[in-house]
Amino acid sequence: MYKVLIADDEWMIREGVKNLIPWKHYGFEVASLACNGKDALEKYKHHKPDLVIADIRMPQMDGLSLLKQIRTENEAVPFLLLSGHADFHYAQEAIGHGVDGYLLKPLEEDELIEHLQIVFHKLEQRKQAHVLRQQSVRIEQERLLLNLLEGKALPPSVDISRLGLAASRYQIFLVHAGKRDALEHLAEQIPHTAVPFAKGGDAGLLICHLQEGLTKSELQQWASHLLAPMRHGALGKCVHKISAIQASYTAAKKLLSLAFYADKGSVISELPTVLQDEQLAKKPLSFYEERIYLALHIGEKEPAKQAVSDFLADVAARRMKEASLKAKASELALNVIQRLIASHVLAKDWAQKGYRFTAQLQEAEDFLQLRYVLLCLCDELAANTNVRSNDAAVKKMIDMIDSRYDENLRLETISAVLNYNSAYLGKRFKQETGDYFNTYLDKVRIHKSKQLLRAGCKVYEAAEKVGYPNVDYFHRKFKKYTGMSPSAFRKKG
Repeated sequence: MYKVLIADDEWMIREGVKNLIPWKHYGFEVASLACNGKDALEKYKHHKPDLVIADIRMPQMDGLSLLKQIRTENEAVPFLLLSGHADFHYAQEAIGHGVDGYLLKPLEEDELIEHLQIVFHKLEQRKQAHVLRQQSVRIEQERLLLNLLEGKALPPSVDISRLGLAASRYQIFLVHAGKRDALEHLAEQIPHTAVPFAKGGDAGLLICHLQEGLTKSELQQWASHLLAPMRHGALGKCVHKISAIQASYTAAKKLLSLAFYADKGSVISELPTVLQDEQLAKKPLSFYEERIYLALHIGEKEPAKQAVSDFLADVAARRMKEASLKAKASELALNVIQRLIASHVLAKDWAQKGYRFTAQLQEAEDFLQLRYVLLCLCDELAANTNVRSNDAAVKKMIDMIDSRYDENLRLETISAVLNYNSAYLGKRFKQETGDYFNTYLDKVRIHKSKQLLRAGCKVYEAAEKVGYPNVDYFHRKFKKYTGMSPSAFRKKG
């Protein structure tokens, strides 16, 4: 609806004009009534009407003076003058100031409707032309911006003031693509010029800061509804020339690629805290898998969860992308589950249950949620393994050697899992068993190899099955503990 201001010093005429026709039927609504020219000017500034209907003769400021005053601020607003006299001089002067109609009192309904229809048509044409101009400018703005983001130079012929891009500072706000309409709505809300654009797999805004600028917290508030379903937005650094905007875009794009590590729904302008420690020693995935598996195999939940935290700190230090991180986390989870099943401490149906957790990992919306899923998996596995968590440390070591003698067991790894100093735990182990850890492990392996040789295994097969990949080394160990070679033992039967 277009807004109308009616000004006349006679109350009955003001109310009569207001109630003469159904204004909304013709696309208008009466925004306000004024009792004189001065009152009308104040209400014009307040309501910004699309049409002014005013009597020529009014106290304090007459209709012509009101028309002249308004024309100094707005040359385009339609203006209808009312008069009780068919005065040619008044009409001529009014026409000279761009009046859109000159109506005689008493006002006829049909005559007012006729003028309203003409004004409505003019306003609609003006609106359409304004929309077309805006669309044209937006196309020019986006075309220029995309060229600048590609690193192309700002053409000397481009007038950034004409395009509405003159500003003290410029900055790129970037989100994942798919929400262009929402970005355009956000651009209309921000009290700064903001140009929506789409590039590659992302969409964004060029923010043209006024003198005071737009703070990160203000943008967070404006963008809260947009970011709720979209998770994150990234804010590049400010630049002082639009020709340097590529630097802000590059910074925003880098931050957005790591946004998974930030809080959901946040605007990121710097690296998330979890990514700021790049000095962490980086280990292979198998290192963390081994720690988690060893801990859960002997019923130790907390060391397993600590290993998960260390794994996540490691991948964060690598600044691993979201897809790669989820793939690594899923691989880690499934490997641990399969190994626990193979060592008979976890039921076989977990082979399928494990995929429920990997699905949750893939659906995680941020780093904290992914961490939560992995820690819950540790809790679930610890609760479902048939291992008592209150066994003595040495008993757990013996059980591990007896069931996993064929693996690369090391005292240092087991000590870390059990949260003991390796020297202290090694000393306790010798006190309990009478042998050092490696000696005890060798004895178990040699005992198992004897059983395999008696059963007809070849020497190299027995060596591999008990954890000695080097046959010569196995030969020396076997002779050390039995006094004869594996081949001689096999022949002896």
